[in-house]
Formats: sequence, C-alpha cells, structure tokens
Amino acid sequence: MWQQKGDFGEFDVVDSLGRDLSSILNCPIRYCAWQYEKPVFECRCNITFPKFAVEVSQRSGDWLDIIKRHREGF
Repeated sequence: MWQQKGDFGEFDVVDSLGRDLSSILNCPIRYCAWQYEKPVFECRCNITFPKFAVEVSQRSGDWLDIIKRHREGF
C-alpha cells in the first residue's frame, strides 16, 4: 500500500490561521507565500498580512491591529 509522506502539520496551521483571519475580517483570505516568496496571507482587498502577525493575534485573541490594517487598506 502506498503511503504519502510529509508533514501536514504546517498545512493545518496555515489553514487554521486563514480560517480565523477570514472570519475576523469577514473577507476571503488566501495564503500566497509562493507569490510573494514570504509567508503571508492576502485578502480579497489585496491587503497582505504576515503569517507571524496572524499567529500572534490568534494566540493572544487580540485582532485589533489586523482589523485596523484591513480597514486602513495598507
């Protein structure tokens, strides 16, 4: 029987971060590290959010800086 090898833990982390970010912003999110060659999320409004910043917000439960960034349209 063929078994796929690899660590899917990172995928689960990115998926969880993206779901929370999308929910908080009420805006579709995609993980586009390949496009920017950096670990970032991008919303439908073309605003990027570094993965580390989303991780900090998710851990702390404080999303105010992320929400502010989205509203201001950096």
